[in-house]
Amino acid sequence: MSISEVMRKYLDVVTNTEFTHFEKEFAGKLAKVLSSGYQKKAEETELVELIEKLTNKVDNLAKDGMDPFFRLATSSIFIHGYKSQVKFDYYGNTRQRELGDLIFVISVIYKNTKWFERLTVCQFKRDHLKRSKNGVKWTIDNKEQLYLLSKFPVFMGVPGSMIRNIEHALPNYSECLGSYGLLHTPGDFCFVSAQDLDTLLAGRQTVKRNELLNLKDASLGFWQLLTQSWLFDKVGRHFLFDLYEHPGFNPVWPYGIFGNYHLAQNTFDFAHKYLSVGIGEPTVLGRGIANIEARALLRDIMSAIRSRAIKEGQSEWEEFTNRFFVHKYADDKGLDSSYSENVSYNDDRGSPTGGFGIINTVIDLGE
Repeated sequence: MSISEVMRKYLDVVTNTEFTHFEKEFAGKLAKVLSSGYQKKAEETELVELIEKLTNKVDNLAKDGMDPFFRLATSSIFIHGYKSQVKFDYYGNTRQRELGDLIFVISVIYKNTKWFERLTVCQFKRDHLKRSKNGVKWTIDNKEQLYLLSKFPVFMGVPGSMIRNIEHALPNYSECLGSYGLLHTPGDFCFVSAQDLDTLLAGRQTVKRNELLNLKDASLGFWQLLTQSWLFDKVGRHFLFDLYEHPGFNPVWPYGIFGNYHLAQNTFDFAHKYLSVGIGEPTVLGRGIANIEARALLRDIMSAIRSRAIKEGQSEWEEFTNRFFVHKYADDKGLDSSYSENVSYNDDRGSPTGGFGIINTVIDLGE
């Protein structure tokens, strides 16, 4: 099986009206939760509660298409407590922070094989309570968290965390492995790569919405430019897919197969870019380049969740992880998607407050 076969089927699916309907429904559910949260005063609605509601709202969201056949399914879980705490070196001092609030994962399956998968670790922040004459703005005062998500130094899990207590050294090829969801009234958010946000702040603590929207999202990748070009007709498409299969062909920016976005202006913009596999770090790209270290981290987190689910009789969590582990990866990078029995979670320590969620969307292109 070749990547061109998968890509042809994928393009047929994402241009289907049923796919667009799912995309709008996904975005609408996110917007509904955010707007209901902002109807209360911020001090009455904890951010962790809002993240939990987000994950619950999109759980078991599904859509089937028949011509061509495909299945879209989003599942999610939220885990209470300090379950994503990690420690790392911050300019000579050890710091401990949550890895993030929410991990977005999206996978493309064809013939029971996982051909494409991306993830981003997202941290959420609220806007200021009082609106200024300059509009919406956010204070990014947790510099250690921004350092972690923008630079990804070597980090380790701590006792009580779902992150393994080993050294994790993750490349950030897409420059969007870490990200921020900047919430604002009346119930929306701007999505931005942590690396871009760090560059924009340049040592400041406050960022304005108009500054974000003025960012040039220089992420139109190789394949996206081709699909938007008038040259990319049926004949050109066939030629380019076959060219991609040629062993001597090496696109300058291979992550542009589905685009590589660092910015989404609102909930609906995010839903479109996320569901079209344009956001996050690739853990598999056909049989080409992939971030194996990020794949290993995701597998370990899912394995730890499954271990806890089995021990505590959490059937919903077990079903969630089973859906992740059921498909093998298309490449031969030496790390499959099977459940690792050697990964377990530590007993809870410290405060039970906090938590993190995972939203996992699967685009199954069928047989």
